[in-house]
Amino acid sequence: YGPNYVVTIHKHQMPSIGRIAAICLRNKKYMNKGPDFLLYSIVDGITDEYFPIMDRISVRIDELEDEIFDHQVEEITEEFLALKRTIILIRRVILPQRRIFAGLNGRMPFEIREENVPFYVDLVDHLERINDSTETFRDLVNGALDTYYSIVSANTTETMRILTIISTIMMPLTFVTGLFGMNVHIPLGNSNKGFWIIIIGCISIVSVMLYYFRKKRWI
Repeated sequence: YGPNYVVTIHKHQMPSIGRIAAICLRNKKYMNKGPDFLLYSIVDGITDEYFPIMDRISVRIDELEDEIFDHQVEEITEEFLALKRTIILIRRVILPQRRIFAGLNGRMPFEIREENVPFYVDLVDHLERINDSTETFRDLVNGALDTYYSIVSANTTETMRILTIISTIMMPLTFVTGLFGMNVHIPLGNSNKGFWIIIIGCISIVSVMLYYFRKKRWI
């Protein structure tokens, strides 16, 4: 940035800069507003491209928050983490620009024509809005991730509880069936009613255990 020039450095072609260059070629008076206005136009054009991105992020966060409660989707975590990376990347770009154009003690770090000051005030406002949005979205993503992990943890705990109850019920049944399955003489081993007695005994054990579990409100 100098008295009669503005230099931009970027790895790839940027549509916003291309549009401004085309305007300058068509309208020579555009350059008469000074390099500070040209600098504003370039930065503001790039900044405005973030607003559609922020809108899409906002919509997607709302959709993912609904999906968390509607049904469990394993990809939700990956999408939230991808959104979080995008938000962090935007903040890394916006924060340095905000610090530069916000100036020090209300003064810009470079000379600006008085008639162009309102444009820079508007630019700073845009940067502030994007920065505030990234902070809000970051908090929303973190909160949604915490909610998702809580739901997953609760479901895992419920699954483990059910498996524990099943295992507890199966333990005495396994003992009884194993005991009567040994190749040694045991009571009722030769009785015609032994099988049904064992079945009734197992059902009784299960019934008593289920009654006890329900009384303790474990099921």
